[in-house]
Amino acid sequence: MTNALCNPVDDLWYSSELTRDSQLRHKRCGLYFQVCGDPQCSHKECKRFWSRQPSQTAVAAATARATDLPITTVTTTDAKRGEQPVPKDAIMRLARLQRGTIEYDLTLDAVRKSFGPGVRKATIEALVAEEKTRYASQKAAEEEAERQRRIAAAGPVDGSKLLRDIDRLIDTFVELSRERRLCVATWILHTHAVDAAHFTPYLHIRSPLKRCGKTLLERISMNLVAKPQFASTITSAALVDKVAAGCTLLLDEVDAVFGGGPVSESTETKRAILNSGYERSGRASKMTKDTNGNWISADYVTFCPKMVAGIGRLPDTIQDRSLTILMLRKPKGVAKDRFILTKSAKGRAIHARLTELRSRIELWASQNLQALAAAEPAMPGELDDRATEICEPLVAIADVCGGEWPAAVRKAIVAVRSGQTADDNNVVTDLLTDIRRAFTQPIAAIRDGKISTRNLALWLASQERWEHFHGRGQPLQRRKLLSLLRDLEISQHSVRIDGTREWGFEAADFEQAFESCLPAVTGDDA
Repeated sequence: MTNALCNPVDDLWYSSELTRDSQLRHKRCGLYFQVCGDPQCSHKECKRFWSRQPSQTAVAAATARATDLPITTVTTTDAKRGEQPVPKDAIMRLARLQRGTIEYDLTLDAVRKSFGPGVRKATIEALVAEEKTRYASQKAAEEEAERQRRIAAAGPVDGSKLLRDIDRLIDTFVELSRERRLCVATWILHTHAVDAAHFTPYLHIRSPLKRCGKTLLERISMNLVAKPQFASTITSAALVDKVAAGCTLLLDEVDAVFGGGPVSESTETKRAILNSGYERSGRASKMTKDTNGNWISADYVTFCPKMVAGIGRLPDTIQDRSLTILMLRKPKGVAKDRFILTKSAKGRAIHARLTELRSRIELWASQNLQALAAAEPAMPGELDDRATEICEPLVAIADVCGGEWPAAVRKAIVAVRSGQTADDNNVVTDLLTDIRRAFTQPIAAIRDGKISTRNLALWLASQERWEHFHGRGQPLQRRKLLSLLRDLEISQHSVRIDGTREWGFEAADFEQAFESCLPAVTGDDA
């Protein structure tokens, strides 16, 4: 017996490629890649092989399906071999099976038998790849025809009501200012109409500390955006492949990538991909193999909507292409519903609400794609050139939706880009703004970047916005100051000021909160 004569269908001999094992040598015949067909064989190679195989009944069923396959042949012309019969039904079956399974390998072997010993396995798999491509195109065409039928059968979707429903859904589960919430809702619509846009704004979901709801907002968005692809960590090659396939990319824990550590080639590659991906002409190159197995450089599209979440800031070039959605922990006394998608009654109700809303979003985008492509909206004069580019698709969506949204979305975009939103938690950002001003000036009570808690509370109480902070007209007290800072995980500690130990703070204690919650300091602010 030789290796060429061992056949998994006729002789019940199996090769190790069925399980992707390393090379096995049978003690009885001395051949590589072979084990005995007897499941009861006592040799350790055979026992090892059969312990990893499906039951004998399953193998027999797969064998029967492969050998009983009706073969309908068509003729294809080859320059070297002339006309050759191709088992079309078998090729179609292989194209619909998952590669690497027992049934796939047995069917493949049956097809090889029908060709004869002169046909290579690679030739058959090339035919299977062609059939897979044809089948995928046919399926996509059928889905597109069905989508167009549904659009024609459905009535027009009210864009104003749709945008309001998205806004209310987000507000049900997440604590956000209205401006930021409206930017997220409009961006969700944009992901379904991105084919009509030349630019796309990134959404940067950031917070000064953990447990502020960043991942929750991504989970909600993932159920509403078009073609979502979620990742907590990603390589440069995977990033290129996901984006080139066409998706809405949702990246979590982005601070692990751009966290201020040593700059690596991988980090710089990801930054370059994100830098180019905000415009339709964005491309990235990587090495890949052609059909002959030779390495070539290929260009891939990097343009797609992206939502990135993490603690702290992004690199300046990516930040400039983003709308920053700052998230803080919800104030005490504010209650939000839990976002759960379990099989409980509440989970099913939330899932049904998301499904209905997503269906309306898809219909609205399909019905208004041409109007969005032709739109030339008037942009707010407060925006710079880059902000005008990336925010134009959102303003166009607001204009098409009509109602209150054209003015509201323009106002929200200006507020978010400038970092000045009417926030329910604005007491925190106002407090950090004044503390940063105290360290930047600096005030007289600061010594070597340190200030006592008592002096900081007294200085804040002398400022206009804090001198009547409490309802009875009283200024901000030390206890309330410590409570507000404790929500940001900033605590007083012992500091030495002018040779005396006191409870206080250092400038370094506020750096992460300044970076995460406040706009960057400009020359005029310093």
